[in-house]
Amino acid sequence: LLDGALQVAQRGDLDQAVLVVRSATAPGRARTIVDPHRITGDPTAAIDWFRPSPDGGLLAYGISRGGDERSILQVVDVRTGDHLLDRIPETRAASVAWEPDSRGFLYTRYPTDDPGAADRGEHRRVYHHQLGRAWRTDRLVWGTLPDPTAWTSISLSTDGRWLLVHISVGWSRTDVHLVDRVSGARSVLIEGVEARTEL
Repeated sequence: LLDGALQVAQRGDLDQAVLVVRSATAPGRARTIVDPHRITGDPTAAIDWFRPSPDGGLLAYGISRGGDERSILQVVDVRTGDHLLDRIPETRAASVAWEPDSRGFLYTRYPTDDPGAADRGEHRRVYHHQLGRAWRTDRLVWGTLPDPTAWTSISLSTDGRWLLVHISVGWSRTDVHLVDRVSGARSVLIEGVEARTEL
């Protein structure tokens, strides 16, 4: 639950929203999970996006400074508020798909050897990350793009076997691919059609 208005009203000295969790069944105050100002000491730090794990115990989110939106992906334990050591750069507007056991996730990232790629919106690829491992060892899962500026987003089936890769080319075309994560087989569902599709 992102309750920016409530938190900004309570913390009038800050311009940025905080991420809170609130019980759906028990009354009480919302508990702050991520306060970007407190974490960084920078009043311009902001939460760009977030994605909870399937069991709700972990939360991947992106934080950036100075309005550049060049997020650093971080993971926080929702119960304790403690951050894991995982930090992944160049995850601007990342698409994240958690695995069913919450021990890892697939995500989109821009190249780290070309700092301008995220600003240009180029080469948004899909990687696999296991919690606790160095991000530089993350395996490339999808890097095939019909255009350098194609926008990749992902989702996983509930059992984690099937990966859907949506690739938006401009504003009027979405290619869709299906990956069997067990066999590695790839299937083209839609490609080269001037239509926006979301499966």
